[in-house]
Amino acid sequence: MTLASIANALLSEEQLRLVLEALASPAPGDQEQAAKALANRAKIDRANRAQIFGAGAIPPLVRLLRNGTAGGKNQAARALTYLAQNNEIRDAIAEEGALELLVALEAATGRGPRCPPTMALQRLTYHNENNRDAIKRLRAAAKRAQVSRGQNTAVAATPSGDVNASRAREGRCVVCLVAEAKMSFVHGDTEHLACCEACAPEFNVVPEGVRPDERSKCPVCRLGIDRIVRHFTA
Repeated sequence: MTLASIANALLSEEQLRLVLEALASPAPGDQEQAAKALANRAKIDRANRAQIFGAGAIPPLVRLLRNGTAGGKNQAARALTYLAQNNEIRDAIAEEGALELLVALEAATGRGPRCPPTMALQRLTYHNENNRDAIKRLRAAAKRAQVSRGQNTAVAATPSGDVNASRAREGRCVVCLVAEAKMSFVHGDTEHLACCEACAPEFNVVPEGVRPDERSKCPVCRLGIDRIVRHFTA
């Protein structure tokens, strides 16, 4: 039985052993198929997730996230998303060093609601303040690195403005996705309340003498940001 033939099926104990062996193999195709099989099994129910976690799947999935092909990394992120359904597993994933790798993958591929690393990071923050704080710091560092490399449009093309507008209406920061939005992006006579205090410094405004097309864009409407102000409520 091949890995491809069991990628969408329930796994027996023997098949789980085969999948874990493939996950640790040097063959990129086998690694990707193995991660896909684990993701599909973990998606089904709690018993499957407990079985996979107990079999020691987290370390090889994180290794694939670090060293795999693009497809392998995305399948590893999918598997970690479906596995991270309680804090014991979420903590174990973080302890293996997955948070930094997921943030790096997200920065490389673009953030979006269906992007595997974004989905994994969102699941890892659920009822877990430590992971939430760590991810927020890592995302801020990744954005600072982008700015230092001259990538001064601090929000990627994905997700779309419509998605960010929805997040802004919910009062969430559209950059880290978890903190309360307290900073407004001002553009002309309008503004959008869309960012938390920690993520706001990642955006470039228009210093004197800099062309408007070299400033960061508002993540909600994509207009150039004139200034960033703190939003207060009575």
